[in-house]
Amino acid sequence: SPFTVTFQRGETYSGQALYQEAAQHPTGTHILSDKPVAVTMKDDLLEGFTIWGSTCKDLIGDQLVPVSKIGDQYIVTKGKLNGNEFAYVVATADNTNLFMDGLPVTVLNRGAAFTLVISPGSHFIESTEPIYLLQMTGIGCETSAALLPSVECSGSSSVRFVRTTNEDFYLFISVRTGFEDNFLLNGNGQAIPAGGFQPVPGSNGAWQAGLFLMDPLLVPVGQPMEVENTGDIFQLGILNGAPSVTGTRFGFFSDFGKLQKLDTLF
Repeated sequence: SPFTVTFQRGETYSGQALYQEAAQHPTGTHILSDKPVAVTMKDDLLEGFTIWGSTCKDLIGDQLVPVSKIGDQYIVTKGKLNGNEFAYVVATADNTNLFMDGLPVTVLNRGAAFTLVISPGSHFIESTEPIYLLQMTGIGCETSAALLPSVECSGSSSVRFVRTTNEDFYLFISVRTGFEDNFLLNGNGQAIPAGGFQPVPGSNGAWQAGLFLMDPLLVPVGQPMEVENTGDIFQLGILNGAPSVTGTRFGFFSDFGKLQKLDTLF
């Protein structure tokens, strides 16, 4: 049922699911605002025992972006959870055809959600209308999640980040074919080798992607790092953590594109 909340500057509103079961969680909520707002989502105590083993219980979530910043082409690369991972799609228009690795998956109406199983390697997700795509990944049984940037209308020529802990640290990188050999890490042209990239299935050879485990000598804890590509824009995410100790930190730091209107669907 539609309702309105009026804010003063600095005020917040939080909506909460009534039950813990995934099937009882809301989706497809359409948010409109007449002034800029920040919208985040989170889910706590995700237990992956039956899927990924052990007794991990984790918090996942991310800040969302307006409809104007999403797209219809995404690359998802599996992280380091034990077994397959998941990606979650939310459609923003009726009769949205969804494809994975060049094959049709389903047809979604506005506000509908769909779960994709992410097997090892990279996958090309495409749709006939703009969609949101949230990836759940992690290390071992420690889960995390992040909203992914669309590849066809966003990206960065350089991305800065800091390694938080001395646990395993991975970079998710995708770039257009032909620019795999143009990466620099704080000026080092050998740290992200072109041989670490593979063609993304279903992209007709247009995209390359890779998951890179970074040596702590190359990426020390607490030191500002910069990845740049001297030939084209790219998408970059980080994954930092341990299998069953402190959890994982996961996020994409690439540019999501230019804001056009305040209109969010999640």
